[in-house]
Parts: sequence; structure tokens; C-alpha cells
Amino acid sequence: MTETPERLKIFNHKGASILACDFSHCDREEGKALLEALVKRLRSEPGHSVRLLVQTKGATHDPSQSTEWKRHLELFNDRLAKTAVTGLSPLNRMAMSGVRMYARLVGQESAIAQAKIFDSRETAVDYLAS
Repeated sequence: MTETPERLKIFNHKGASILACDFSHCDREEGKALLEALVKRLRSEPGHSVRLLVQTKGATHDPSQSTEWKRHLELFNDRLAKTAVTGLSPLNRMAMSGVRMYARLVGQESAIAQAKIFDSRETAVDYLAS
């Protein structure tokens, strides 16, 4: 797995600790490695404690990524308190809708359904810090 420490890091905003996962301009392989790193990180966090910022501007769309996100829905539901997503392309918005539908079908909808989509990073981090 490719190491991606600069793309997965914690920062503080208005007193809140936020985990940033930056998929921006990732190619297929880098996106896969980053998702693996995110999953590994979340496994080490306490339940319902993570405020997650996902940035996706210019990321390559890879249909297999949706499958990987679906595979980890239980972990996301257990570890995420809030999620904000920025930079979604129209194609990635459709993929996220598909993951949300699947999550509802399998009873794992809370974390994915509650993920909010934002147009700007600033608005997203304000939401996460609130």
C-alpha cells in the first residue's frame, strides 16, 4: 500500500479535532490506498468520535471504490460522529447516492446518510466544528 500521510491528517478548527481525508486529484491507485489508510485509522478511534472531512475535487471516479466504501459501512457508522464532503463531481454525487441507497437497504445508513455535501471547505469545517 502506498503511504499517504499528507492526505490523511488531523487538524483543529474552532476547538474541534477534525480528520481530513484528501482524495483531491487522486488517481485510481492512490484513491484505493487512501481509503485503506482511512479504514485503518478509523479502526483505532473510539466509537462515534471522528469528525471527518472528505475532499474529492478532481478525483478519478472508480466504480470499485463505491464497493469498498460499502464494505466498510458498519465501521463508518460506528466511528463517525459527523462527515462533510467537498468537491464532488456530478458522477461522484451519483456514486454517493448509490452508496446511500445500499446503506439504507442493509440497515447501515446513519453515517453515510448524515454525510453533508458542501461547496466549500470553509463551510464544511465550520459544520464539523459545530
